[in-house]
Amino acid sequence: MAKLPDKTITTIFTLQRQLAEGIEVAAAAEWALAEQYGETEATK
Repeated sequence: MAKLPDKTITTIFTLQRQLAEGIEVAAAAEWALAEQYGETEATK
């Protein structure tokens, strides 16, 4: 396997963290909307 430069590895992990944070924000927003409007799996 090729060795990636440290800067590339740092960039990958930075982007991965940003993606995880964005997914967390989206999930929290979905949960808040479901709570506010009473949406459940049964009412979809």
